[in-house]
Amino acid sequence: MHQAAGELDTEMKTEIIVNVKGCARCHDNHPALRFTPLINADDEYTWWAKCPNVGQPILLAVTQSDDPEIPVTTNIEIETK
Repeated sequence: MHQAAGELDTEMKTEIIVNVKGCARCHDNHPALRFTPLINADDEYTWWAKCPNVGQPILLAVTQSDDPEIPVTTNIEIETK
């Protein structure tokens, strides 16, 4: 899932809230799911939350978008797996 978000400084955050569409674990939508930093992440997926339906982890990657069509204030790409 890819989703644009507003400006997001993830360096100092202890949690971020994301509306998940098409959960990687149960394929359902989860509004306002709280993600926390993943300790010792070994790839770009540095945040996680528990799927409320099946209890398995959802991993989240947050990166800057290179798409010039996306305004600077919304050029964050959010992807779950």
